[in-house]
Amino acid sequence: RVLFSLGGEALASKYKNIKKKKADKQMRTKKVLEIIYKFTYFSEITGKIKGGFQMGKAVFQTEIIELGEQVDAFFEEGMFVLFGDNVPDTLKDFCHFIDQKKVDGTIKKGDKLVVDQKEYLITAVGDIAQSNLETLGHLTVVFSGAKEAGLPGSICVEAKPMPKLAIGSKISIVEE
Repeated sequence: RVLFSLGGEALASKYKNIKKKKADKQMRTKKVLEIIYKFTYFSEITGKIKGGFQMGKAVFQTEIIELGEQVDAFFEEGMFVLFGDNVPDTLKDFCHFIDQKKVDGTIKKGDKLVVDQKEYLITAVGDIAQSNLETLGHLTVVFSGAKEAGLPGSICVEAKPMPKLAIGSKISIVEE
């Protein structure tokens, strides 16, 4: 069951306002991230538990199964947004859809994010990043090297060039 802090109509209305305004790219990015935050912070969904591929001591592992039409909107901002099955319609265009898997451990600073065999050191973990990943399959990954996550549902990794995700891209979080 999903509990919205804002009704579905309010989210849709906010999204339409974002699309209609010809604000600069940073403003659109900020607004979409606010919507993601409001949805995920006040949501509660029973997660699915499925098997996965093994690669060392992985806390989480999955792969990209579908791409939203506007996933590149965040590429220049150095971030990507992952979501499982229950992404709100207003956010579908901006998300990389993943096969939602079980989280087997605690995600923490110092762990590694592995994307298609490229490693990135995790520098910060938001307060609700773990629970969002467990319940929604949602995680925002920011390639900034920040010591504190700017959004509670995000993780920050070292400031390296961000990989271009495609259908079939494999993502895992590995304990250090």
